[in-house]
Amino acid sequence: HLSIRRQRQMCIRDRATTANHGIVYSPDKTDGLVGYCDADYAGDQDTRRSRTGYVFLFHGGSISWNSRLQPTVAVSTAESEYMAAAAAVKEALWLRTLYGDLDLISTDGVPIYTDNQSCLALLKNPISSVRSKHIDVIHHFARERVQRGEVTFRYISTADMPADTLTKALPRPKFEACRDMIGVH
Repeated sequence: HLSIRRQRQMCIRDRATTANHGIVYSPDKTDGLVGYCDADYAGDQDTRRSRTGYVFLFHGGSISWNSRLQPTVAVSTAESEYMAAAAAVKEALWLRTLYGDLDLISTDGVPIYTDNQSCLALLKNPISSVRSKHIDVIHHFARERVQRGEVTFRYISTADMPADTLTKALPRPKFEACRDMIGVH
């Protein structure tokens, strides 16, 4: 464990290096509300739980983000990504309602990007298979919301996934690229 003095020194140094950073919103951006979700399969060394991370942007700037361990152990990458998608759908529905009440967005589905093709297949295919039967029912509501058109899921390459910074430690260049992608400049 780090001493209190060392922790304070690190905190002061970190504040000094980010003092000129802030979230930048651009009315010129036409992407409106968009989300990104990711998971780090079995990343926790002690419990082997996966970490869910999502971030939502509005006109290029972050408005909502979350990073937390998943409540149950996932048995596959697809399952951990599917649980991350379910968490992102919950947030997207809340933001959609809020922004709709404020007349800031249309009632179209909120686009959410994921970098996992298996997760996309689970979300878009209403047929349950033996492979996905074990996934907790609470997470299947995400599929239902996709079918209703309240959210849409799209593929994005891992190289372009800004939520990576919320799920795992990254090398500095990748971290800085993710930071820029979520509107922190």
